[in-house]
Amino acid sequence: MKNFTFCVFLYSLFFLTSTICLSAVRNYDNHPALAKALEYDSEANGGDLEKANRAEAEKYYLEYLKDVNESFQKARVYSQLGALYAVAINPKLGEKPDYEKARFYFQKVLELEPKRIGSGRTTIRARTMLASMKTHREERIIARIEAYEWLTSLDEQKIRDLWLPITPNNTTPNESQWRKIKNLLPNIRDTIEYNILSGIKMLPIEKKFVYLKEIKKRLPGTNLENFAINYIKQEGIEFEAREPNTPVEAITKGPVIQEMDETVAIWKKASFYIIAFVVAVIICLVFWTIKGKAPEK
Repeated sequence: MKNFTFCVFLYSLFFLTSTICLSAVRNYDNHPALAKALEYDSEANGGDLEKANRAEAEKYYLEYLKDVNESFQKARVYSQLGALYAVAINPKLGEKPDYEKARFYFQKVLELEPKRIGSGRTTIRARTMLASMKTHREERIIARIEAYEWLTSLDEQKIRDLWLPITPNNTTPNESQWRKIKNLLPNIRDTIEYNILSGIKMLPIEKKFVYLKEIKKRLPGTNLENFAINYIKQEGIEFEAREPNTPVEAITKGPVIQEMDETVAIWKKASFYIIAFVVAVIICLVFWTIKGKAPEK
């Protein structure tokens, strides 16, 4: 639970400080309910906690959604609703994160816009936040690997072709929008990479090996693949040949892992005896030296 809270806090801090405090939602039709929601949303009102109120913001966002037809605008609103329960809390009102509700709203974002690519505060945030909100560590690792794989697949042409509009006429990103998302993506990848590696390092050795192999297969040419190769070389283990499209679960019970466990156990025992022998020799030498220097009676 502590690890989960830490990861969510890490993403919260990142997304609150990596972008200028502007809402992902534009009130292009001057809707009064949306205007009210943005006034109560701390991400949209410049971080003014005197005005921020999650319950009021949620109420007006949901009211506005009744009048919206465009899927891109609905997705942006749901992303803001997810943020209200994950990051944009107001401690002055006793608000606390509610990750179940945040998860519900972020899932709505991707149901509406499964392919198009929005700014850091919309579909990208929905994907990365959902990856951090998995209950179990291994589920989070898998989800983060998938998110990382998706992020590394993005290039300028793909982003321009699959751009999620901010207004109905914003069908492709302008230069300012492209520059912001171009600068944002490496930071997000670095953050996910750090969380993937931290999660893997906390696993038992046999499970580490499984996920490191999966990284090598799915993420060639990335920093994560380099880490996986170097880590396994340090352990003295060779990658065995593997059938294509073998699921992760299928490689968790193989004989290679059993052999690795036995080898590790033998080396641990051997290391213990070697260290004990060296310490004993040092003690004897010190004792003999002192005895040799003692004055004769």
